[in-house]
Amino acid sequence: MNRRRRSVLQSKVARRILMLFVLCALIPVGTVAVVVLTQNSARLRKDGMRQLQRACKARAMAVYERLQLLDAEMRMSIAGGQLSFDGVPGGRSHPRPLPLARISAAEPTDSMFGPTGQPPLLSEQQWTHLGRGKPLIVSAPARRHEFNTFLVRALDAERARDATLWIAVTGEDLIELDTMMSTRRLSILDGHGTPIEMARVARSMIRPAAAAPADSSRGTFEWTEDGESSVGCYWSLFLKGEFGAPAWRIVMGQSTRSLEAPIQSFQRTLVLSLILSIAIVSLLSIALIRRTLGPIAVLLAGTREIARQNFDHRVSVPSGDEFEQLAQSFNVMTERTGRQFQLLETLREVERAILSSLDPNQIIGSFLARIPELLECVSAGVILLESHEGAVKFHVRVEGAVPVVKPGRIDQGSMDSLGPDVDSHVFAAATLVPSAWPGLVVAGVERLVLLPIHVEGRLYAIVALGCESRIKLAEEDISRVRRLSGQMAIGLSNARLLSELEQLNWGTLTALARAIDAKSPWTMGHSERVAGVACQIGGRMGLGAEDLDCLRRGALLHDVGKIGSPSELLEKTSALTAEEFEVMKDHVRLGVRILEPITAFADAIPVVAEHHERLDGSGYPRGLRGDAISLHARIVAVADCFDAIGSERPYRDALPTPEVLEILREQAGKTLDEIAVDALHQVVAQQSASVAETV
Repeated sequence: MNRRRRSVLQSKVARRILMLFVLCALIPVGTVAVVVLTQNSARLRKDGMRQLQRACKARAMAVYERLQLLDAEMRMSIAGGQLSFDGVPGGRSHPRPLPLARISAAEPTDSMFGPTGQPPLLSEQQWTHLGRGKPLIVSAPARRHEFNTFLVRALDAERARDATLWIAVTGEDLIELDTMMSTRRLSILDGHGTPIEMARVARSMIRPAAAAPADSSRGTFEWTEDGESSVGCYWSLFLKGEFGAPAWRIVMGQSTRSLEAPIQSFQRTLVLSLILSIAIVSLLSIALIRRTLGPIAVLLAGTREIARQNFDHRVSVPSGDEFEQLAQSFNVMTERTGRQFQLLETLREVERAILSSLDPNQIIGSFLARIPELLECVSAGVILLESHEGAVKFHVRVEGAVPVVKPGRIDQGSMDSLGPDVDSHVFAAATLVPSAWPGLVVAGVERLVLLPIHVEGRLYAIVALGCESRIKLAEEDISRVRRLSGQMAIGLSNARLLSELEQLNWGTLTALARAIDAKSPWTMGHSERVAGVACQIGGRMGLGAEDLDCLRRGALLHDVGKIGSPSELLEKTSALTAEEFEVMKDHVRLGVRILEPITAFADAIPVVAEHHERLDGSGYPRGLRGDAISLHARIVAVADCFDAIGSERPYRDALPTPEVLEILREQAGKTLDEIAVDALHQVVAQQSASVAETV
C-alpha cells in the first residue's frame, strides 16, 4: 500500500494536480494577502500619522488652555492683591512656584519671587495690547537666567505703563508630566522658532518645523537621527488675538519603527496565515490525488488502446462513483467511435465536394456519387421542387449507372405526407407507379425511403433511396444520410440565393438605367444599348467575366447623374450654349456623388466619372489623358459615342451605322481608344454577317 502511495505521488499527473491545487490556493490567497497587506499597511501608516497629528493638535490645545489658566490665575491674583503663585485659593496648585516680578514706572524692578533679570522692552503695539486688558506673551533670548518666555498683564489696563505683572513660563507649566514619559517627542517653539520646551527632542527634529513657511498652520516631515528614521508633525498655535504674540508651533515626533509596529505585527500574522493555508491545501490535495489517479490510470490505458485503433478494448472501474460512470461511457464511446471512424473520411470528402460548388447539378451529382459509400441501396435520387404546384426535377443515380436528370411531378398528397414533422417515409415499391418515380422504382427495389429536406419550414427537396427488402437501414444510416442531405441543402440554398441575388442586382441596375433614360424620350433605352455594346467590345478585347460585369454595371449607370439635369436642356432642339453645356457637364459629378454611398457600385464609379474623358485631354471633368483614363471608361466612351451618334436627337437626325463607324475611326487614337474602336468594328461586322446569313 505504501509503495502504491509513493508511486502515485511520483507520477507527473499527481505532481501537476498537486501544483494546480497549491497554485489555485496560493494565487488568490497570495493576491488577496498582497492587496490586503498593501492597503492595510498604507492605511495603518496613515492612521499612525493621523493619530500623531491629532495628538499634536490636542497638545496644542492643552498648551493654549494652560496659557489661559495662567492668565486666569494672574487676573485672580491681581484682583485679590495676592501676587504669589505658590497656590491659588480654590484653584490648582503648581508643581513649583512660578518666577514672578512686578515692574512699575516708579520702581525699576520689584522682584517678589526669584530673579527674573531685566525684562525686555515692549513695543507700542504690545503696550496697546496690554491697554486693552489682554494678556501679553513676550519672548526674549535668555541672558543671565534660564527663562526667555514671559506672560505679562497690566495691573490696571487704563494705566498699563504704570505697573505690569510678569511671570516666567516654562515647559513644565505647559506640558503634563506623562507626556514626557511617552514614546513620542515633543517641543514647543515660540514665534521666533526658539524652543520653549524640548522633551527628549534633538535639534534634528526641530529644524524642519522651524524652517517651514510662516503661513503654514500644520504639516508633516521626516528626519534621521543616529541612523534611525523618524516622522514628525507640527501644529501652529495662533496667539495673536488673545496674547498679542506670533504663533507658536507645537512639534511632535515619533520613530518610524514605533509608528509601524502595528504594520509589522499585521504582516507576521498574515504570513503565518498564508503558510497555514498552503499546508492545509497541500494535505487535502495529496489525499484527493491518491483517490483519483487509480481510475485515471485505467482510463489512460484504455485511451492508449484506442490510439492503436483497438476499438474492441473495454475498461472496468468498479469505484461506485462518477469514475465508474465515466468508464461505462468510455466503453460506449469506443464502440461508436469504431463505427464512425470508418465513415468519417468519406463524409468529410462528400461535404467538401458539395460545399465547394455553386452549381446545383454538380452539388447533387457529388451527393449521389457518395451515397453507395454510406449505405447499400439499389437506386438513389434527389427530387428538387421547382414550384408549389408539384413540378420537380428527378436527379437519379441507379447502381452502376451515370446520374440522369428528368422532369416530373409529385402529387399534392405525397407532398403533404412529408411535412416538417416527418423525418422519413417508407413506401412499398409494389404500391408505387414506376412512371411517377422515374429511375427510382426499378428492378430490385422493394422499398422506397423518402427523406424530406425543409428550408425555412418549406419542403425544398426529397432524398429518395431505393432498397432491397434484405437491407435493413439502421437509424444511424438514416442519420448519416440526413446529415449529408443537410449539407447538400445548404449548398443548394446558397447557390439559389446567389443566383437570385445576382438577378436582383442586375434587375435593379437595369430598372435604374431605364428610369434615368425615361427622363427624355430621345434617350429611351440608351444605357442598356451602351451596356450591350460595351460588353461586346470587352468580349472582343478578351476581358474576363469579372471585368465584363464591372463594364456592364458602369455602362448601365454611366448617365445616372442626368437624373439631376434640367429636362429643358435634354429636350432642346438647338445646340447648347456654353453656359448650358457647363450645366450638362455637371451630371458626371452628380453621378459620382449618387453612387459613392453604395459600396457594391464602387467599381462602376470610375466609368461614371471618366466616360467623357478623352485621350488627348480634351474631355471633362478632369481633362485626363491616355492611360490615366481607366480601361472600362475608355470602352464605355466608344460605346456611348456609337449609340449617341447613331440615335436620333431633338437637334439632329440619327446617322447611319457606316458613317458612325467612320467618325469613330477618325477619332481612334486621338480622343477614343483605338483598340476599343477596332473591337467595335469587328462586333458590327459580325452582326452584319449574321444578319446576311439569316436573310
